[in-house]
Amino acid sequence: MVGIGARTAPPLSKNSIAIGAAWIGVSRLVVAILGFLNTLILARMLTPEDFGLVAVATAIIAVLTSMTELSLASALIHHKDPSEDQFHAAWTLSLARACLLALLLSLLAYPVSVSYGDERLIPILLVLSCSIVISGLRNPMLAMMQRQLVFWQEFVTSSSRALATILVSSGIAICFRSYWALIAGAVVANFIDVVASYLIQPFRPKFRIKGSRTLFSFSVWLSLGQAVSTLNWRFDQIIIGYFLGKSALGGYVLGSDLAATPTREATNPLAGTLFPAFVRLRDDKAALQRAYLSAQAMLCAIAFPAGFGFALIADQFVPLALGEAWAGATIVIQLLGGAIALHTLSATVQPLGLALGQTRRLFHRDVAILIVRLPVIVAGLWVGGLLGLLVARVAVTLGGVVYNMVLVRELIDTSVSRQFLVNLRTALSTCTMIIVGLLTNWAFTTSVGHESHVYARLVAVVLVSALAYVGSLFGFWRAAGSPAGPEREILRILGAIANRFGKMGKSSMTIKQSGEQYE
Repeated sequence: MVGIGARTAPPLSKNSIAIGAAWIGVSRLVVAILGFLNTLILARMLTPEDFGLVAVATAIIAVLTSMTELSLASALIHHKDPSEDQFHAAWTLSLARACLLALLLSLLAYPVSVSYGDERLIPILLVLSCSIVISGLRNPMLAMMQRQLVFWQEFVTSSSRALATILVSSGIAICFRSYWALIAGAVVANFIDVVASYLIQPFRPKFRIKGSRTLFSFSVWLSLGQAVSTLNWRFDQIIIGYFLGKSALGGYVLGSDLAATPTREATNPLAGTLFPAFVRLRDDKAALQRAYLSAQAMLCAIAFPAGFGFALIADQFVPLALGEAWAGATIVIQLLGGAIALHTLSATVQPLGLALGQTRRLFHRDVAILIVRLPVIVAGLWVGGLLGLLVARVAVTLGGVVYNMVLVRELIDTSVSRQFLVNLRTALSTCTMIIVGLLTNWAFTTSVGHESHVYARLVAVVLVSALAYVGSLFGFWRAAGSPAGPEREILRILGAIANRFGKMGKSSMTIKQSGEQYE
């Protein structure tokens, strides 16, 4: 049973990373489409208060889950040769943690409902605690597939989760118009994910803790860091629900999720391969520097137009897709869409720090950001309500980007200016896209009116803005002498895809001709 852990990893290449990214890309595309459809259906069937009610529960669960997170999958990936005992230990510890967390949530259900003045939180937290126990049964062997840059299982698990979620959530929402649609979808998704993990990689777990000490030596600081990081990003939901009410929280949560969706779904295919790829390069500093800058530049080239582009069309998208009841989500998307895209400048520091075993430094970073973020967020809410909180969140995000880039300089001796400069063409192209998009919207509104042909105006802004970004990006690249960068990688990938289809076409012709000869 040691087989997977002990196999010699194949040599790292751009093709292995590209194949891994392609599998994750396909899975994320499927998940994004299904998730987007599910969000549209739920937004039409449910109210902002429904979303806010469930968001209170999920925010509390997320904080408590992160505080007990063991990060065992990352520890298995980082370990040079994990043993059979360590896989069993990882499964045992994961299930024990899930059971203890479920018990804690059950005990907290009543106090939480009293704090928020809503008894409906009691059954919600009890049901979601059962879902946590289910997730604790997940197969730890899948981590070894990630380590070997094998990611087809990501397509199977994520796609099956998304399909189950949309079928259950949308079905209940359409039939009953109840917030239980959100909860039932989450529970079923966890169950499907666990079942799929054992179908993909057979594993017969045993209750065992032998070998857990070496896993903890890596994961302890990572776990603490994830707890602090989750508190960083969930604290605002907790205080909005408490001070502004569940309806305001519902608009904020949906707006935040939609604002993050373009950047998250556009960059996850590559980002998901970085930790195992950096692990393979950690002993070659020069190669690691090149790989880091290349990954950062590619992610930003995708994230910047996705995030800022969605913020650009938010005022048109929200009323058309979600309805007037969700008008409050517009300002959330407009302010956070670009900020989340800019955060991509430092998003690669997490897999870099993990690959180098610098989990303690990542924890110190998360604590430092938390110490700054919490009072700034509270002050923003106190002074300006929801708008003040959004402005505070943008400011803290930008500060965090700079802080992370300084950390990268310390880890791999890559200056902050160099990290900025590799993304200069992307930044200029994004500015061009925004200007062209605003001008297109103004011209369309001036010629046909603000209320006329709203769908045509939205499509026109999207298409013209996208063409402006692509054209200016490659224009700046050619003006700079066609240096190494995301543009060259994009052309290489497109060329490889064209060659693949060309070969498929030739093979089909050859088979057809061979068949004709035998007729």
